[in-house]
Amino acid sequence: MESRALSRAMVESVVDRSLREIVSDPDRSLRKLVDLGNLLARGRSQKESFSLLSRVLENEGSPYYDMVRRIVQEVDREKLKCFGINLGWESWTVGAGRIRALEGE
Repeated sequence: MESRALSRAMVESVVDRSLREIVSDPDRSLRKLVDLGNLLARGRSQKESFSLLSRVLENEGSPYYDMVRRIVQEVDREKLKCFGINLGWESWTVGAGRIRALEGE
């Protein structure tokens, strides 16, 4: 299995688990997911984004918790997973790598 396919399979596994956990405990699961993103963030914009999200989620009354609860309740899980992976992993990781490679040329 090629490296990118293996990485994608691992990301899908994490997203599946996170979506299951968010249904049962949305607040804690969302903070855990943002902490994981913080840990794995490499680029400056990734680190800034996850840092901002962490600060926003420090407020237990943040409307983002309600938004995530509603999204998880009302959106098909497979569509949510596809959207999250394409936006989060494909664009921030794979796409950013492609852009940097093209800039180098």
